[in-house]
Amino acid sequence: MASIINFPDFMNNNIILKSGKLNKIYYFLYGILIGFIHKNSNKNIFCFFMNLFFRKENKIYYKNGMYSKKLNSLTISYPNKRIDRVIINHNKHFNFFLETYCLDGLKVSKDDLVVDCGANVGELFYALKLKNDNFNYIGFEPDPVSFECLKSNLFSTENKAYKIALGDKTGTADLFIDSDGGDSSLVYFGKEKKIQVETRTLDTFNFENIKLLKLEAEGYEFEVLKGAANTLRNIQYITVDYGPEKGVNEETSKADVTNYLYANDFSLISGSKYRQIGLFKNNRLLKH
Repeated sequence: MASIINFPDFMNNNIILKSGKLNKIYYFLYGILIGFIHKNSNKNIFCFFMNLFFRKENKIYYKNGMYSKKLNSLTISYPNKRIDRVIINHNKHFNFFLETYCLDGLKVSKDDLVVDCGANVGELFYALKLKNDNFNYIGFEPDPVSFECLKSNLFSTENKAYKIALGDKTGTADLFIDSDGGDSSLVYFGKEKKIQVETRTLDTFNFENIKLLKLEAEGYEFEVLKGAANTLRNIQYITVDYGPEKGVNEETSKADVTNYLYANDFSLISGSKYRQIGLFKNNRLLKH
């Protein structure tokens, strides 16, 4: 209902519409106003108005090219107005994030290693951190704008960020940029802006005992897995976004990813209700 009357998406986290004609008119006008401000303001002006309208929430602020907000004892930063994901009820957003990636039932314990391919600003880290005190996190994000936020968000020296694109080769490649939507990809998808980035295989890092690999490479998921042929045996769980994001034709990587993981003795144990995402487990490590 909120979206029908022009609320920005982020307001759906906490808006409850009341019955009555006057209330509906009020929320309709309120939604138009917030939507207009959201679309037509930026940086400090955007933060000023969002803080004015949502005074019960912790303030957002713009500094050093990042939008930021304190979440309990943590602070999260975004390179753009995707900060609106945590303006209202950030816990709901991060719970939904875990559910979307089929991770709401996965327990991460002390000293577990989580590897995040296509980390963007590190939302997986925050979603898990709000529920778990101690685990080790390594994020890979080749987009330099998103990477600066990721690096800022990983406050502990035990957590690491690499400005590297994972794939099946070590070298360099063109990264086609979509910083606003977080959809930068090694596969050309219609955006002409591109930069050269370093590429490496996951195998070159020699990781051992990985609890979770989150894989979101905008259509390049199969190539990342091929570059992790030796590492796969050390990974307990893999959650993969294999939806229609590959190239200008928006192809999926679902068939290639699923067949490859099954050939390496993984099985699909859960599928997302919201997107084409699957959670796989390593049958050799997890017998039961």
